[in-house]
Amino acid sequence: WGTTAAALSLAWVLAQGEHVHAIPGTTQSGHLAENMSALQVQLDPSQLVEMGALINHETVHGNRYNSHQQKTVESEEF
Repeated sequence: WGTTAAALSLAWVLAQGEHVHAIPGTTQSGHLAENMSALQVQLDPSQLVEMGALINHETVHGNRYNSHQQKTVESEEF
């Protein structure tokens, strides 16, 4: 869709609403520029639906944190 996978992913996260925040990390200035380019990506409703069909509770499996880390997180229970 005319951008990189990283920028597209961040744009999708940012489009989820004011209550969702993206906190990407990088050690390379090129990746920082790529991450920042996500702010310029405008996804239309059909693109958001298409991406949402790929990334959701039914298609993503496994724990984000190990059992020790999960005990310190209160907002990641699904």
